[in-house]
Amino acid sequence: MNAFNERRDEDLKKLKQLELATNGRIRVIGCNGSPISHISLRFQVQTAADDRYPAKSLTEVDATIELSARYPFQEPSVVVKTNVFNPNIYTSGRVCLGSKWIATEYLDLLAQRLFKILSFDDSVINVASAANGDAARWYLRAKGASPQSFPSDSLQVSTAGQKSSVSWTDKSEEQVAKVVVTCPHCGANVRLPAGKAGSVVCPKCKNSFSART
Repeated sequence: MNAFNERRDEDLKKLKQLELATNGRIRVIGCNGSPISHISLRFQVQTAADDRYPAKSLTEVDATIELSARYPFQEPSVVVKTNVFNPNIYTSGRVCLGSKWIATEYLDLLAQRLFKILSFDDSVINVASAANGDAARWYLRAKGASPQSFPSDSLQVSTAGQKSSVSWTDKSEEQVAKVVVTCPHCGANVRLPAGKAGSVVCPKCKNSFSART
């Protein structure tokens, strides 16, 4: 096996490790090519499907990474397959990664960068040279009107042997303000404590989904 193929195998290995470290919030759902040239990822992340966020949010996003024959010396092509509304993502779904690609950046770091883009992390969001001007203008208005809603999510990456955890009930029901989120599986409205992030089980359909309030 040559060094280029070994690099791709190492990338896939690191993505699998990231899947474990994030409790599946970033996970590989498919890959193909010999050598590997196409990787499909699924993100459990609260983000905006349109300008109705934060009143309505999206909690699951699919994306693909395409590796050219010149990878890792050529930047991967990243495309979000789910309709999202984001300053850094073109209406076609292609992701504007911003800073110059560095060949030593493995795909697990790229996946974490995409999570930050989807969650409107200030460290990566670029409104000065936006891929989607409408989304950039909306983002500035929405953030000004509801600053507590941004970033829309955060990712905890645990080290080996540790699991990230979240508690929705640190205070009594009377003390905690509630936020209504929509279950992405059945559309039911679920009341959750404000200021939390984690996995929720819908009381109606019993499916789990990630939410940030």
